[in-house]
Amino acid sequence: MKTPIRPRGIGRRLLTAGALATLALFLASGHPIRTSPTDEEAYWPQPFDTETEPAAGQAASAGAIVPPVEAYMDRLRAAEIQADAIAIEMLLYMVYVPRLVPGAGVSQEAADAARDSLLEIRRDVEAVAAPAACHAVRGALLDALEAAARLYDGIQGKDRAVAQRDLGQAQDAVRRFRALAAALAPVPDPASSRESQPRFEDYVRNLRAWRDAPYALPDELIEQFDRLVEQGVADDDPALIAIMDQMTPPVRLLPWEDTRFHVPAIFDRPEIREWDDFYPLLWILLGGDYHPFMYDAFVAWRSAMQPEFFGFSNFSSIPNAEYNEVRLRAVRTIQAHLREYPDDDWARAQKARLLGEPNIQRGGVFGHRVRAGPN
Repeated sequence: MKTPIRPRGIGRRLLTAGALATLALFLASGHPIRTSPTDEEAYWPQPFDTETEPAAGQAASAGAIVPPVEAYMDRLRAAEIQADAIAIEMLLYMVYVPRLVPGAGVSQEAADAARDSLLEIRRDVEAVAAPAACHAVRGALLDALEAAARLYDGIQGKDRAVAQRDLGQAQDAVRRFRALAAALAPVPDPASSRESQPRFEDYVRNLRAWRDAPYALPDELIEQFDRLVEQGVADDDPALIAIMDQMTPPVRLLPWEDTRFHVPAIFDRPEIREWDDFYPLLWILLGGDYHPFMYDAFVAWRSAMQPEFFGFSNFSSIPNAEYNEVRLRAVRTIQAHLREYPDDDWARAQKARLLGEPNIQRGGVFGHRVRAGPN
């Protein structure tokens, strides 16, 4: 079966790691959408930051899972995550930079980059055939992506009323997509089995304890060595050399020390690599093997990474695209596991949680936030 998610560099023309460092490029010749935001306008809504109808979540199917439908819905959710990341980054240029630099606004280059990135995602969705059951939800996502692209198309020159109209149309389209998607969701999350699942902290701690445990020589080996010494054998005696080789403590490599896996360049920096849990957590997510705590590992990794290495203000760089590259590669690992073990409901719950976990969002009185997910 073809892998249903291909993490790609969609939107990275806009999703830059050094957002403020490239400020001049994005602000050149821009016209502010709003020149004097008031205190109550602390957050400018974006197309994907909208509440889903409460009834939508209750429509989730509890029936048999149809693998092609499940795989296709994973693909659509991945596309939504990446589109949402683009919209989140636009908030920096539409809201927070104008507050930092009076009179600054969104440049045509920034607006065009957002529009083009969303249309690229739309082309990717359109290029993949959908199962019959997914035709409506596919069409709804295509409409939502087109409406979001239309919002950003020329937004640097739109007045407030036009921008709000286009925003409302985009949010309506997103709500319709999510309502249809909820009706095709797989079985409910088996939260009741969570307590019986291992914790990634314990797993990593046990591996490190195994590596650091003293090496105990077998009594039989010690007896053989003592016997040969008492016999006065030469140092180069083959039997003595063989015994001494067996007495050498083995090199105990932890899995993340013995496995090659790709780390996105933005995270592969000396100061980040020095973090004790950097490689263990990324190995769990990117090593290619399924673990029953991949969701918790992703949340722990991203939650530590953002404030420690990228900042936690509304002006900080938020590399959602790269976080999603890690997230979606972990999802592909779980998908491969489910193809072999289709009845593993906990693995399916891990996948659902990973795909349902929101991007890090700009907004809020004290800096960026993670909002409630759509599921």
